[in-house]
Amino acid sequence: MNKGFLVILLLCCLSCGSGYNLNFKNNRNGYENAVKCLNNNYDKIFSASTIENSVSVYREGLDKFDSCTDLKLLFEREPLDFISVRRDSSIYFYSKPSGGNIRSRQYILLYYNKGAIQNLQLSTDLKLIKEIDTFWYQLERITSLAD
Repeated sequence: MNKGFLVILLLCCLSCGSGYNLNFKNNRNGYENAVKCLNNNYDKIFSASTIENSVSVYREGLDKFDSCTDLKLLFEREPLDFISVRRDSSIYFYSKPSGGNIRSRQYILLYYNKGAIQNLQLSTDLKLIKEIDTFWYQLERITSLAD
């Protein structure tokens, strides 16, 4: 067998992986309740001393949100890596990255209710896939060794 073929096959295997996709349709209430919880805690997330424009929420840091059992359940039910809450009230739910060492894909579920999605300045590494529902959008981020 050709050594070049084996190298290509090995590279393909390294860049493959199980896919993590967020299931909005089957877990809509969970996502909507998480948005309500995060919006209710907006002043706690962005206190007067917070200078960042976004704050990441990880499963390990959910103790700050005692009254948000739905947020904890969402992390248990969905393959979430983290949630990014932005100062403009947009909320990004990031899936765990899937793929291998060469190429990685991450799905993002975006909640944005402040106008048209075109008014939101997405970072250049995010690609809009489709509008899922009113205020809800599916995005994708692909990273590779070249990035």
